[in-house]
Amino acid sequence: MPAQSVKEYYSRSIFIPFNNNIISQLNDRFVMYQDITDTISLLLPCERELVKYQIEGFLKLVRFYNMDLHKCKCVIMEVELKEWSHYSNETTSRIPPPTVRDALGQCDKNFYPNIFILLHVFVTLPVMTITSEK
Repeated sequence: MPAQSVKEYYSRSIFIPFNNNIISQLNDRFVMYQDITDTISLLLPCERELVKYQIEGFLKLVRFYNMDLHKCKCVIMEVELKEWSHYSNETTSRIPPPTVRDALGQCDKNFYPNIFILLHVFVTLPVMTITSEK
């Protein structure tokens, strides 16, 4: 079907394929890490008990960052997460820290060494912002 105008021609031949390419690249870059980054919220104190799927997500996170963590088994990491969750819920006075950086300030490096490392990793992850140009 031929284009009705020059604008429509360039939209079909350049703009739309370019946008589709950008969307595809963003999906390739970020979607595969979505499961990993979704578990960041597990390290922030909350008033609810951890459930099985959250612990499984945390263990995926542990396997992903295993080179950065102290050498230990998944069982130990699960216990450390539960202890951290219990401790942080007790000390937050019903106002949980809103950011990972605040949680890092509350985390004792000696008692929760792996949680501290994970929080530190998440604090130092680069933040990306995109602005459109006119």
